[in-house]
Amino acid sequence: RPPPLPRPPPLPLPRPPPLPRPPPPAPPAPPAPPAAQALSVINPRKRKPPAVCWGQALSGGTTQCELVEAKSPAFRQHFCPNCQKKGLLISSLRVRVAVGETVPANLHASGVWNGPSSTSKWPAHRVVNQTAGSAGPKLVILRDVTSAQLPGLASLPHPPGSMVAFRVGKTLQPITAPHSQPPPPQQWQPPPVPRAVAAPLSQP
Repeated sequence: RPPPLPRPPPLPLPRPPPLPRPPPPAPPAPPAPPAAQALSVINPRKRKPPAVCWGQALSGGTTQCELVEAKSPAFRQHFCPNCQKKGLLISSLRVRVAVGETVPANLHASGVWNGPSSTSKWPAHRVVNQTAGSAGPKLVILRDVTSAQLPGLASLPHPPGSMVAFRVGKTLQPITAPHSQPPPPQQWQPPPVPRAVAAPLSQP
């Protein structure tokens, strides 16, 4: 028998193409914001710009005040640090005493001054010394000096030029009796020279 023929070598099989890499996993979603934060995102609260100090307006511009950035709607927050510490002086010509049985309340949305309304015909004004714990009658500060007789208001019995001192708290409260402005300083004058006394004549 003839020897067997050698077997041919096996043909190499083609390699399959590499599989595509999977995409990287997506980052985790951020946690949902609280309800308060979500509300602030939808309707953010605008910060109010600085406003004029109420002490400068109530005093008639006699005080030099800084702009005020009220941190809350409280009455005291509308005054600069200087007015909160030292108070303010207001001319007695613009301060009236409320003598009626009912005194209109301040309108919170009208700013420092209240205008004429259906319940009050007073000109621009501010009611002070009206909160619980205030001593004395309720007082009304007028924005402008007027000599007209206003119903339910009485003038202070003080001469022109007198001032009323107020301190700032939950309202304006008078701290002392109205006092007059200090008189101008007097010029220094030398004391009078005493006259010489004549010596008595001696008898001969």
